[in-house]
Amino acid sequence: MRSIGAKTIIVFTAMVMACAEPPEPPRDDDDGTSGGGGCVEDEECQQVGYPKCVMGECVECASNSDCSSPTSPACIDNSCGCNNNNQCGEDQPYCTNGQCAKTCVQDDYEPNDSSMAATSLSLTDDLDDLWICPEEYDWFKFTISTAMFVSIITNSDAYDGNIRLNLYDGSLNPVDVSFGPTFTPRTVRAIHVQLPNPGFGTGPATYYVRVQMLEGTGGLPYRLALLTFAKG
Repeated sequence: MRSIGAKTIIVFTAMVMACAEPPEPPRDDDDGTSGGGGCVEDEECQQVGYPKCVMGECVECASNSDCSSPTSPACIDNSCGCNNNNQCGEDQPYCTNGQCAKTCVQDDYEPNDSSMAATSLSLTDDLDDLWICPEEYDWFKFTISTAMFVSIITNSDAYDGNIRLNLYDGSLNPVDVSFGPTFTPRTVRAIHVQLPNPGFGTGPATYYVRVQMLEGTGGLPYRLALLTFAKG
């Protein structure tokens, strides 16, 4: 725990990887359909993400060499993706839903998929070996006995997914949710909130943090660190 005067702050950090979906293909027909006689050469394909001219249509790829993303390394029906594990590299070895992804790892804090099974955090914890899987939550909890300034921050590599943090009080009423801009190559989410004094005679107050995976098709590694700064 780091103290500055009489003030103490709570900081969560999480590191993950994310990926972006390709843009919609160019539309060149009156009825809103794509392709069909819209090009003769690659130079005529100006829309970002669809640089190749194949049979008169601007498409994402004509061969595997046109697919540079490790999550979409193969050209399949003129779209980058995958259809078997052999096309995927060591970092994302599993082809899942047409994308190469990490397998989901059960970390040492599982099962913590509900508030009832939440992992307890001390006010100085720094966990750097966590994993979140698709369609699940990771829950953590911490306890305070005085008013606190709280900052919860996610700092993620935009690569193979993203996460969201939600903060709840002891009755699981929402307190705040992470926010922030998404951009390449960094994705930042943050919560900044002041937690009140639990009150005389009521005892310490427990708060819950829920981690949710957004996007991506495989497991995501992340980090969660907790520092406290008490309100004077």
